[in-house]
Amino acid sequence: MGGAPSFSEKLQRFDLNAWFRVSAAGLVYCIILYTFFGFVFVHRHAGMISMEMEAYISHGMSPLIAPGDPAITDMGCLLGSSVFFGLTLGVMNAVLAMAFSIVPWSRGRFSRHDIMPAVSLAALSIYLCFSTELPIVSIGAGLITLPVFFLSWIYPAKKVPRTKTPFIQWVVFVLLLLTPLLVLHNTTFWQIRDAMLVCPLSSSLSDFYYKHTLLAADVIKPAQFRTQNLV
Repeated sequence: MGGAPSFSEKLQRFDLNAWFRVSAAGLVYCIILYTFFGFVFVHRHAGMISMEMEAYISHGMSPLIAPGDPAITDMGCLLGSSVFFGLTLGVMNAVLAMAFSIVPWSRGRFSRHDIMPAVSLAALSIYLCFSTELPIVSIGAGLITLPVFFLSWIYPAKKVPRTKTPFIQWVVFVLLLLTPLLVLHNTTFWQIRDAMLVCPLSSSLSDFYYKHTLLAADVIKPAQFRTQNLV
């Protein structure tokens, strides 16, 4: 008589390789979603900054930045700041969705038991990206995060046969998850930053990042802490 499957058998039935593929696709979709989400904010702030600078000029004040400065008009700077949101909020929400997806993926389908966790995850996504500046945009982004992530499941769920995952792959998977914790044990953010600045390649990437994410910093920074306020 067949009994309940053992823990090892359950792991083998979980198609880890296919789960990685669809999760990677879902991650990319979330990055795109939150890059667009960030673009709405940075484009709005670029217009606000330009209007403020024009007001300074009209009142005989010296602006810190010209209204038509490339930092607030160039599409590269707008997209650079937008990608900041995609690579932070997008990745964070995708990781949460990946954790949520483990159970339905191992089951091979969604069920009514997934409804409450999905609602909770949607609420968490709204909380993570919520801004009182554009609440409707924030709520909308949070609500569609899970549907966007699970777009990657449409094809595999219908076409790709499931395969067993050898136990050794799970061992490698766990070791890969633990590697950053082991390597960066007792390492501070400042040490990582200084190490990046010493290396020419990472230093160039750092310089490029800060030159193209000025508007992202403006979105994140509260208005009262801006360098120059309109009086």
